[in-house]
Amino acid sequence: MIEGLWTAQVRSNVSNISQGFGVLILRDGRIYGGNSLFYHVGSYTLDGETVRGEIVMKHYGADPLTIFGLVEEGASALLDFSGRIGDGTITLQGTLSGQPSLRLEGTLTRQAGPEIF
Repeated sequence: MIEGLWTAQVRSNVSNISQGFGVLILRDGRIYGGNSLFYHVGSYTLDGETVRGEIVMKHYGADPLTIFGLVEEGASALLDFSGRIGDGTITLQGTLSGQPSLRLEGTLTRQAGPEIF
């Protein structure tokens, strides 16, 4: 079961920004979360120890600086991802939809389980 509150630490294959951080809530196949500049909504499916899904990342405030570089204010992007579920972690990889050369990798760490709901 992966439902709960997760913190994210990710990096991309471009840009001089070394890492990005955020918070995600996974529940009933849906993803909600964000960071200080973007909010995230999406969905996921499970297949054994693998999770797959997509997340829309929407800019809402301050300079729109991402791990992929600077984007337009108010911009949104779709991230396709897959990950391997471990003991309290998910190791994931992803690409920006339509731009497979822009990749990220990172780790989600469980902070709370489904009891928070």
